Amino acid sequence: MPFALEPSWLGRRVSVRRVVDRDPDGRLLMGDVVGELVGLDAQTAVVDARRGLVEVPLAFIVAARLVMPSTADELALERVVAAGWRAEQTTELDGWLLRADHGFTRRANSIAPLAQVRVPLDDALAQVRAWYGARGLPTLVQVPLEARRLLDAELGERGWGAEGRAQIMVAHLPAESDPPPARVRLAGTPDPAWLARYRAHDDAAAAAPALLTRHNDATFASVEVAGQTVGVARGCVDDGWLGVSAVEVDPAHRRAGHAAALTRTLWAWGAGRGARRSYVQVESDNAPALALYERLGYWRHHEYHYRREPADDAVDHSLPGSIPAPYA
Repeated sequence: MPFALEPSWLGRRVSVRRVVDRDPDGRLLMGDVVGELVGLDAQTAVVDARRGLVEVPLAFIVAARLVMPSTADELALERVVAAGWRAEQTTELDGWLLRADHGFTRRANSIAPLAQVRVPLDDALAQVRAWYGARGLPTLVQVPLEARRLLDAELGERGWGAEGRAQIMVAHLPAESDPPPARVRLAGTPDPAWLARYRAHDDAAAAAPALLTRHNDATFASVEVAGQTVGVARGCVDDGWLGVSAVEVDPAHRRAGHAAALTRTLWAWGAGRGARRSYVQVESDNAPALALYERLGYWRHHEYHYRREPADDAVDHSLPGSIPAPYA
């Protein structure tokens, strides 16, 4: 383990072992503090631990390492992410969040299991099956793989197929950043050119404008080249988190830095609204997108995938349209 914290660890969960005292025989006594690294300078590290902020002099640190987010951390972030993509219809079932929005995106038409249901699983599934069936939608569960691994295993044993594996990546927003690129424009609502660039191929895209704007603190970024909108992205802020989504760049204009420019502009916008951290969702097999966000300082918080109830012969359980990488 390294004997010093790395600046790139800001915003990540760490375990720090440090000297806390000496015993009567003069031997050093050690203690561990675990939490999010929220501050680091030449003398002191600041860790946001369960009992509050802990300042640790660097000279007292014996070892430090990164640790994976806890189950509580995963589920807390899942709740923030759900707040950033608000389906037209939602209801709570014993800790499960049910979402429906005309089949547009799996995220807005699936169950978020944010708590353990207290009823038998088969009873819970019967209730959600009826709720989604009444809306003409398949029963789909978005499963955080670590926090809900037992649920995932039980659904798998029942024959529910897995699909759409994705990562939630997070970053600590810089305290100071360069001015946003001049070529990026922000607007309070998506104009026709923005919408045309965003998922125009999707059969269910008619539901997009309402879903995208169903938020009290969202913005829409776009990049124009020669009068044509070639890149778009959406940002929203919930509980100090900036959500970056709907990132789409014209294939003919990729590798020109537009996606990074859109993201950095949203960082500045989000920081102005009190956001300290950012998240983005990317399908796990989209290597170019994962590499882009890693270069921007994002790191993997946790993974999820969807479990879909087996389709019977009488019902079409397919969601219209495909789910491109940033919208999993």
